[in-house]
Formats: sequence, C-alpha cells, structure tokens
Amino acid sequence: MPGEVKAASFVELYGAYARDVYRFALYLSGDAALAQDITSETFLRVWLAEQPVRLGSVKAWLFVIARNLYRHELRHLRRRTPLDPAMAAGDSVSANLEAKEKLARVVKALCNRFLTVAAR
Repeated sequence: MPGEVKAASFVELYGAYARDVYRFALYLSGDAALAQDITSETFLRVWLAEQPVRLGSVKAWLFVIARNLYRHELRHLRRRTPLDPAMAAGDSVSANLEAKEKLARVVKALCNRFLTVAAR
C-alpha cells in the first residue's frame, strides 16, 4: 500500500540512504566537511523524529531535511559575513554626501548656464 508505515531500523535507513544524502549535501554546498555535517544532522533529526518513518517516501524526506539544513547554514553564514570596511567607515558616508552636494551644485550651474544661453 502506498504511504504505508513500515518499521525500519535506524541502521537500515542509514545504510540505505547515507551515501545519497551525503552526495546531495555535497552537491548543494560544494564543501565535503559541510556535507558530512549536514548528513549527520539529517540522520540525527530522523533518529529524534516522533513520527514513524514511511519507507515509501523516506528518501525524499531525508533530502528535504538536508536541503533545509543547508539553507539554515547559508542564513547563518550570511549573518557572520563581515561588513565591507569602506561601507562601515563613517568617512564614506560623509564623502558620499559631499559628492552628492557637489553634483547638485554642478547640475544647478549647468541649468543656469543653459537658461542664460537659451534666453539670448
């Protein structure tokens, strides 16, 4: 029966799907160490899961867990990325403001010059 809940030992699940989960995590991350971490965490989540494992859809479920763990890792890495020193410096903000003010003065002068020439 599709979707039937069948008992499978954790050892059987790990033996059958660990390599596939690892390859999928390696494909996502491109990092062997991170792929190993994702694989370990994926099977830890299966071990701790309260629901029984459905053997018909277990591989897809493992891949979803691995993908979500990878996405979580990406979000975590983005938070730890250091700021660009040029953007973090207060001088860059004041320099940008000065450049904008100078540009506004130049545009105003050109417009005045154009209006003066056009009025002749």
